[in-house]
Amino acid sequence: MKELKKFLGTVITISTVPILGMVIGLLIGALFYGKPAAIFVFKIFVIIYFIIILIVAILQITSRKLRNGPLVFGTVVSAKTRRPSKDVCILELTIQFYTTDGRQVTASAPMEYSDIRLEVFQPGSLCPLKYHPEKPEKILIEIEMKEMDGATLERALDMYSEEVRNGPLAVGTIVSAVRSFVSVGDKIILNITVEFSTADGRQITASDRKLVDLNLDHVKLFQPSEMIVLRYHPENPERIMLLLHDEQEMLEHARKIREEMIKNGPLVFGMIVSKKSSGWQMGGVDIVDATIGFETIDGQVVTAHQRYISHSTEPWEDGLIPLRYNPENPQQIRMLQNEDEETLQQAFDAQLIARKVTTQEEIDIQRHGVKTTGVILSAQPTGNIVNGRGEMALQVKVTRPDGETFEATTNKAVSQDDLPSAQSGNKVEVFCMPENEEKIVISLLSLPETGGVPV
Repeated sequence: MKELKKFLGTVITISTVPILGMVIGLLIGALFYGKPAAIFVFKIFVIIYFIIILIVAILQITSRKLRNGPLVFGTVVSAKTRRPSKDVCILELTIQFYTTDGRQVTASAPMEYSDIRLEVFQPGSLCPLKYHPEKPEKILIEIEMKEMDGATLERALDMYSEEVRNGPLAVGTIVSAVRSFVSVGDKIILNITVEFSTADGRQITASDRKLVDLNLDHVKLFQPSEMIVLRYHPENPERIMLLLHDEQEMLEHARKIREEMIKNGPLVFGMIVSKKSSGWQMGGVDIVDATIGFETIDGQVVTAHQRYISHSTEPWEDGLIPLRYNPENPQQIRMLQNEDEETLQQAFDAQLIARKVTTQEEIDIQRHGVKTTGVILSAQPTGNIVNGRGEMALQVKVTRPDGETFEATTNKAVSQDDLPSAQSGNKVEVFCMPENEEKIVISLLSLPETGGVPV
């Protein structure tokens, strides 16, 4: 009944002008050309009128099928703004989604522009929409989700083909978990991207959407580098279904192997490259996603991710971070907090030796030699580059503990950050062995303090 009233209202609205034109045409035809002309004009207007009604009916049926079409979630491919007039701004969204029968569709739809919507609909973000069952390239973007309950959203997200539901099992690693603007009570929708290997060895990156609770367990579960079980389409492995509650034995087994590999993995030091809020909180404190850069013992430069609880004062902010990594997958790491000082020092020394920043002999002199001071008399580049550091020939006037002085020369690889400390006239810390004063070590590095609270 509601649809019928809307249809009749539309017909009446658009009929005003044709009916008025028909009346005027009949009067003019009858007045100047006689009754036959008036009948001819009447027939023409009746035909035009019924064509208009037919067009309105078709549009109304199409609009109804679109409004009542399946609700699915797509991924924003692009969001472009255009301004047809001074007062009108349009956001043109291109969205990729799968229909209920498994077809992949890329479609576009306009919507009114605002700063909030432009921020929400960034490429890669989730977007709820309805599509025309017969013409899925026609879509309607669903902004108002207030009437949607959790069961409705679950059904919209549960769009898996039988090939995916019964597909091979795999354990993947989470790359990212991005929140959408859709929420129901304490539940939110996450767009979860994972990496995994198929049974035939192909490396796949794919995404799935899940309605999840806002709680600490999910803060831990959906962090980058965490493991998760999934099923995939054997012929199209980009189609996946994440299993949040099934196959827990398989998941725990994979996690146990990973944790054992990390626990017994090499101890190295890294630094925070960047960090941002994960969008989660615990006890009113933000949970931070950090990107950490480090170098493996074989010289491989790795970027890994770790989620941890942020504090007002973070010891990790500007210091080196002790961590262990999985030798088979260095992106799997754990930041350390309770390693003893001797173990950390040995690992730090080993990393410096491996990077050719220092030698074992220089470390022994620092550990067992006499600590004193000196003044750099001259600093000349040798032209050698050691692990990205310029080597300098440093002539130093060293003051013994008894006040006597002597001169010595040493070569040292100096980073750009330490270059100001290795200039002529600078006072430096010196270590030397009393029985062999020709060998000295100039200290330009120190082991920073470490700490933190990983989740």
